[in-house]
Amino acid sequence: MRKNFSYRIERFLRAVIRHRRLLISKNKSPVNKLRALNLIAHIERHLQSGFSNKGFARFFLKNKDEIRYLIKDEDIKKLNDFNRFIHLSQSYQYL
Repeated sequence: MRKNFSYRIERFLRAVIRHRRLLISKNKSPVNKLRALNLIAHIERHLQSGFSNKGFARFFLKNKDEIRYLIKDEDIKKLNDFNRFIHLSQSYQYL
């Protein structure tokens, strides 16, 4: 589980970004496009640098509001994953 944490959270973030970009390209995004694109760029910069599990946990907790902004309210699965990763990140933060 520990080895997979950073991999799973990275896959989750990339899926959120990919889905939001698709909505923006089809002009179906209800959020502010410029803000969403800036948040996506910010998250991608950090994903490219690579983190340890603890680093991913800190990054996720620090940017949880921005990540939540990118997730559609109707996407229940991503919201459940988001809440689960917040809980896991809080436990990893103290390791």
